[in-house]
Amino acid sequence: MAPIEIIRPVRRNLRELGLDERWLEQQLESELGMLGPEFQDAEVLQTQRQVESGGRLDMLVFDRVKNRRYVVEIMLGALDESHVFRTIEYWDIERRRYPGHDHVAVIVAEEIGSRFLNVLSIMAGNVPLIAIQLNALDHHGKLILHFAKVLSLLDLREDDATSDGGGSDRSEWEKKSTPEMLKIVDDILQVIRKWVANAELNYLVHYVGLRVNGVSDNFVTFHPKKKFIYVSCNRMPDGEAWEKKMTQAGWVAGANKRRGLWVRVSAVEVQSKRNEMEELLQAAANSYLAEP
Repeated sequence: MAPIEIIRPVRRNLRELGLDERWLEQQLESELGMLGPEFQDAEVLQTQRQVESGGRLDMLVFDRVKNRRYVVEIMLGALDESHVFRTIEYWDIERRRYPGHDHVAVIVAEEIGSRFLNVLSIMAGNVPLIAIQLNALDHHGKLILHFAKVLSLLDLREDDATSDGGGSDRSEWEKKSTPEMLKIVDDILQVIRKWVANAELNYLVHYVGLRVNGVSDNFVTFHPKKKFIYVSCNRMPDGEAWEKKMTQAGWVAGANKRRGLWVRVSAVEVQSKRNEMEELLQAAANSYLAEP
């Protein structure tokens, strides 16, 4: 095996390079997934959003599958009190204005010291928050942007829910969603079984997946809400074509950035537009069955 070359990039301050927060904002707009796996399938709804308090929110990001909005504030240099307070204020304004969505506060800064990590940790259980430290690394004139998640109170909140079995069985999902929505999931499963006979539901903390022959295989997943379900067909290579087809038929749908498609399903739609849904599920099953 050939020897592996180890490079030693130099950490730089973006302002020293003549770059500002707007430049960083533009990089994230073009490749939001740099922030981490939570943002891979999310989209930027708005930048420099005017808020009721008179300030401007750097970025409002939306994950349609999880029905979750991220309130993102960016700071070059070391994190300070004003940015922490501003992020929490904007998060509170957005969640009150749009209570139908989950909201998460996100702080991105070049330096997040232990003092602020301790302060942010105290908020656990009250504010779902992600803190991300940006490391700008210079290697012979080429700039590497490395984003490291240093704190996630969202994970702590979800782990707390896991400790008492939240979302890990059908009864818990009926509480988080409704029995009616779970019956729709049952109905969709029966359709999938036309082509994958041994498929069964797998109730997990954050979503309802599938097992095939007793093994987890999430080629289709479900995110049940109170009034509808997000159904994700995760391994279809032609997601954009299916997005066009489903939206033309009147569905709310979108292609994932990597591959696949999500569709929002209500109790009325699953009956009135059943043919399109069955066609989509057959395509998802065929993609799964065609895998080596």
